[in-house]
Amino acid sequence: MSHSPPHGAMSWVPTARPRAWYIRLWDPFWMLPMACVAVSVLLGIVLPQVDSLASDWVPVVFHGGPDGARTVLSTITSAMISVTGLVFSITMVLVQLASSQFSQRVLGGFLGSKITQATLGVFTGTFMYSLTVLRSIRDQANAESAFVPQVATTFCFLLVIASVGFFLAFIDHIISSIRIANVVEEIRAKTVATGERMIPADLQPEEDGAEAGQWTPPPGDKPWEVRWRKRGGRLTDVDYRRLVEVASENNLIVSLLPQVGAYVPRGSAVLAIYGIPDERVPGPSAPGTAVPAGSQETPLRQAAEDMLGCLTCAQERSMRQDVMFGVRQIVDIAERALSPGINDPTTAVQCLDALHGLLRPLVQRRTPQGQVSDARGHVRLVYRPQTVHQVLELATDEISWWGAGTIQVPRRMKTMVDDLLSVAAPEYREHLHRVRERVERRDAKAGESEPGSSDL
Repeated sequence: MSHSPPHGAMSWVPTARPRAWYIRLWDPFWMLPMACVAVSVLLGIVLPQVDSLASDWVPVVFHGGPDGARTVLSTITSAMISVTGLVFSITMVLVQLASSQFSQRVLGGFLGSKITQATLGVFTGTFMYSLTVLRSIRDQANAESAFVPQVATTFCFLLVIASVGFFLAFIDHIISSIRIANVVEEIRAKTVATGERMIPADLQPEEDGAEAGQWTPPPGDKPWEVRWRKRGGRLTDVDYRRLVEVASENNLIVSLLPQVGAYVPRGSAVLAIYGIPDERVPGPSAPGTAVPAGSQETPLRQAAEDMLGCLTCAQERSMRQDVMFGVRQIVDIAERALSPGINDPTTAVQCLDALHGLLRPLVQRRTPQGQVSDARGHVRLVYRPQTVHQVLELATDEISWWGAGTIQVPRRMKTMVDDLLSVAAPEYREHLHRVRERVERRDAKAGESEPGSSDL
């Protein structure tokens, strides 16, 4: 499928757009459990109210008296809070294991697991539901004034069954999560998906303006640098399409200075805006500073604010647009495995297998030019894409250094590079040849420490 734009449409632009607020709302670890608790409390209030209406036609309900219902709900309450503590303890052990054995960079995947969050949510929700229903039981001397929420108590049984199912799924998830092969494969799959969005397989030179050459600012065109005013962090998301739209509406050209994944300190320049007449270049004050009504700077400052709104920084990197972050995680796991304290080169080879799987399609693609034109064919956005050369360097340099003293790692890396050379585009072959020479040089340097055949 071609990415070539129809007549009157903007050129190719990365399709990865920042997620909507209602999707980001579920990112915190506690959000899903808190939602389960809120729904459970609501059900614990509502179900006893409709109990008298539903108990007559619901065929299977709890038929015990007030003492029996109170005993059942109390037992479920104490059991649920105990098992919730167990689930939380297992989660903390898993986080500690992932941090010490794999890499702290992979913690986001563990904490973002919906199975873990849903399990905690179901257990805490069942606990709060049983407590809420327990308060509605009335035990009076007059049997007619006694009230037993039979339907609500029966529903609590269903929640217990669901809790058991979620607990079994949670145990299976934990067992799967601590296997290095599964961890690395999950990172590889996410990285490949990000690569499909940011470095598409069938992108042609005419589709992103590569045939016209790289845009350069006209001589004497002084840019207005827009600075980041929020808390510093890693650039995780860029709404490229919206940046082009704002620049086109204001007849500007914007250059995105940091690369996705780079650290952006507060007060650093993130955008350079070109195409502003000298008499309209705003003063040195930061965008958003109050200006007199009717000032010609107002539209420019509003445009700058809109452009800043297209950028998202966070304390942790994300794989939504950052191909190199996935590679970094795999490389970190390999380096941890090659450390003297662990000394597990087989795990490093598994990491090289994953890197081989994600590099093979990338070396057959062309890195985007890094500029986007609007529907009229005018360049509106210039950015720094993550290149295949950068990915190759990150995936091979550090592992070849730390694995030079082993037998398995250099051998596996040479095999990987040879296979990549057989399918790589011409612009990457020289780089791959240098990688192979570097591996051989480091391997030869460490060769005197390798065991000979008499040692095997």
